[in-house]
Amino acid sequence: MRNACLQPDGPAHRARSAGFAANLLCAAVSLLVVPRPLSALEVEQVLWGFDGQAVQGRFNPLSVEFSNPTGQPFDGAVSLRRSSGGIGARSGAEIVQAVYVGPFERSRWVQFYAYVPNAWEEWSLQWRGGRYELPRPAQREREGPARVLLYDPDAPLRRSGSMKQFPDHLFPPLVTATDTLETAVLGHAPRWQEPRARAFRDWLSRGGTLHLVTDAGGRFPEFTDLLADLNNPAERFAVGRGYVFRHQQSAGRIDAQFIKAAIEPALNPALGQGETSAVEGGGADAELDAAARELQRRQLATSEDYVHSFYEEGFVETAFTQLKEMTRPDHNWPLIYLLALAYIACVFPGCYVLGRRRIDYRLVYGSLLAVVAVFSVVFALVGRRGYGEATAVNTVAVAKALPDGQWDVTGWSNAFVTSGDTYRIAHAGTGVLYSTAQVHEAVAGTIVNGPGAEFVVDIPAFSSRTFVYRTKLPLPEAGVQVIEWDPAGSGQITLALRGPLAAVEPALPPYAIYGDRFCPLILTDDRQLVLRVDTGMPLSAHAETLLADGRQTQTWFSDFDQRIPSEQRYRNLQPPLIVRGLALGRPGELKTYRLPLDRLRLFIFAPLPQELLIDNPALGRQAGQVVFTVDVFQPEGAVNRNDE
Repeated sequence: MRNACLQPDGPAHRARSAGFAANLLCAAVSLLVVPRPLSALEVEQVLWGFDGQAVQGRFNPLSVEFSNPTGQPFDGAVSLRRSSGGIGARSGAEIVQAVYVGPFERSRWVQFYAYVPNAWEEWSLQWRGGRYELPRPAQREREGPARVLLYDPDAPLRRSGSMKQFPDHLFPPLVTATDTLETAVLGHAPRWQEPRARAFRDWLSRGGTLHLVTDAGGRFPEFTDLLADLNNPAERFAVGRGYVFRHQQSAGRIDAQFIKAAIEPALNPALGQGETSAVEGGGADAELDAAARELQRRQLATSEDYVHSFYEEGFVETAFTQLKEMTRPDHNWPLIYLLALAYIACVFPGCYVLGRRRIDYRLVYGSLLAVVAVFSVVFALVGRRGYGEATAVNTVAVAKALPDGQWDVTGWSNAFVTSGDTYRIAHAGTGVLYSTAQVHEAVAGTIVNGPGAEFVVDIPAFSSRTFVYRTKLPLPEAGVQVIEWDPAGSGQITLALRGPLAAVEPALPPYAIYGDRFCPLILTDDRQLVLRVDTGMPLSAHAETLLADGRQTQTWFSDFDQRIPSEQRYRNLQPPLIVRGLALGRPGELKTYRLPLDRLRLFIFAPLPQELLIDNPALGRQAGQVVFTVDVFQPEGAVNRNDE
């Protein structure tokens, strides 16, 4: 008789089996209970733009608050990536930012600068050992850029809840990242260091609107250094293209009625100034009434607008198409088609017939490989026939005057190369930002924005890479001098150009806006510009012409049958570039746009200056056109046409 303990189903065996199962269960539970190692980087808050929304077709600040719950510092790169919504495929090039968060640091704000091409793309942050899916930004369409109250997060006073708020310490230190801010309200003097104060001043001078309100004690803020000009006691005054309003209203008591009565009518302070300048003794109330009437007209015009996203997307696509066609590879398409047919015939039925003859299989496979190799070489040789066999970059840009001889530049470029390689694209200036502005295509490249900005991208042979960039840089001696200002008498204004502005191209005529009139300028032999007021036409009547090309989503011509000179392509892009020189929040504003009569706004086209060229000789010839937008002010003692 066998020993019971040796039986497979005996008590000892069952005990061992139960113990083994218990050990397995304990091991599984331990795997579930033991916490995973903490990531050295955690995302606490995300803020798109200035008010949680994004403006399409512009660079938007993306503020991210990181924390570090571990005892080890995080010192590495964080990538901002976007993908096509619903598809998940990457689009554009990733934006890389160096981030340092110390051990157990609870709050470290980092700003990215993201160009948002459309509403349906998704965004994510990735770093070593971590990933975070960002909330999709709410999209601004008809509302235009943001209007926010800048507040001090350390102030004990409760802020008003009637207006969107933005913490002042997150105001971008780059003026190139402020395109999505239209109006700011301030009731205190921010403790800004020089870069943020300068960026704020540049934003205002470029055409922003600032409302100064009081603190709880009824006192207006006092500014120093770069912002000392804001201490002007007038109820309303200009700073460059921008305007500042003073209101005896506490920042903590801003309500919907105040916003409707004081802030909304001043969304575009230039509106209505032609009327208010002729009102004697009207004061601020008359100005406010006129601005309110203009706001109402603008709201009516807005109802006829294209959605802003389609307007911007159409311009970007049109600009890139025109720039690409300037250096389109001139392939011998009939020969390529014949070679393609010959290749197909050699593969089938050629190799098939060879195999049917029961020839050695090694000969058949060898013949197939030989056909592939020979035609690969032939296609490569025939396809390497580019435009002029030269690498080239073509650019169009808008440059807006800032204080201290600086210029705020937005450029759209196309780089065509004949030799495939990884190229570094970098521009002079500060606050340089890049984007491919691609909607669907994934780009093998990396973007670094801000200090040390560059765009490193792989460009295959005989292909193009389009991109948009922003920069702020000095242009020596660029300016305008008033020779004559007599719109009321002779009806003429004469200007002399200096520096890069003197290189006006006769093929691209300059224009100006004076009051509500769109005026062509006469370029004299001695390089002076002459404006005759009676030759201008109402801007409202010219609005459709200026906006037409900006609405296009395709090129105007079928380029398969004809070659269009580059000069004509630059001329095609002139109207939408002029509109972008105005920096409108919505296209419909053009129908009621009006400048004060103490100034005019110039649009001067000139060849791309040396300062705007890419710092990379490997990219070959660089050419393009830039429109300089300059506000010229009426000299003291001169009169305008409404002063009589």
